[in-house]
Amino acid sequence: MVFDTTYNTNKYSMIFAPFVGVNHHGQTSVFACGLFSDESTESFVWLLSKFLECMPRQASNLIITNQNTAIAKAISMVMPSTFHRYCLWHIVNKFSEKMNVMVYNEQYHLLVNIIKNSESPMEFEKRWSAIMDSTSLDCNEWLTSMYELRTRWVPAYVKHIFSVGMSSSQSTSLMAIHGLLTHKSPVLIDDAALTDARSTFLMEEFDSLHIRIKEIDDGENASFSRNKDESREQNEPNGDPSAIRAKGCGKRLKSSKEKSLSKSNRQCGCCEEMATTKEHVLNFMIGIVIHTICFPYHSI
Repeated sequence: MVFDTTYNTNKYSMIFAPFVGVNHHGQTSVFACGLFSDESTESFVWLLSKFLECMPRQASNLIITNQNTAIAKAISMVMPSTFHRYCLWHIVNKFSEKMNVMVYNEQYHLLVNIIKNSESPMEFEKRWSAIMDSTSLDCNEWLTSMYELRTRWVPAYVKHIFSVGMSSSQSTSLMAIHGLLTHKSPVLIDDAALTDARSTFLMEEFDSLHIRIKEIDDGENASFSRNKDESREQNEPNGDPSAIRAKGCGKRLKSSKEKSLSKSNRQCGCCEEMATTKEHVLNFMIGIVIHTICFPYHSI
């Protein structure tokens, strides 16, 4: 279940807090919602208590919220058996604010990779410590505090808790995408299962796609964009861009200097050489005048 209090509504700016989950079709389901005027522990205790009264069977096994001390305290009081997980999306987004990404750009992407793709807590801690030891990031108080809370938000630590693939309180869009993918997958599998060749091909493609999807997450789509650019370059013609005319482009307008040069590049009628210099042009023009005077009728 996701509990998000980041919405304000109406002119009184009251806090809107929906309880959202997902059904067995992968579709978003709104269980309940509440409006309250402040984010105190008492308000959250009241709201969570009323929610349990409306759904008396049992408390949720997992609840995802943004990092809020008042909410954390209220959940521990009202739902002591519920695992409280912090929203991964909110925390990862804060990394660019809490560390100088201009200086630690490479380390930033490596940390995102470590957070999302570490398969076990041991792997996460080893890779995290390697970055901290090789840089001055170990002095960053916020990073240190988030490392201490790693069991609340790093995926490697919460795999044992069933979450229907949710890791963020941005549940509406994430679960809508999850539902769409869930709907498309059986169709693909049914078509592939008709023959052994199709099945083998799909299984190989699944392995390849899994690797590529992880690469997209690692570099914030950088790898995916790079592959698209490389593919586009292979399909585009090579050569001097100036020699390639754009579709529908008109004639290039010449400057006055170019026009004068083009007019001067005339062939001499006597020596059959190109009149490219001022002297040659002058001789060329004198020759025309003499020819006209001597042979007026022929000239006409």
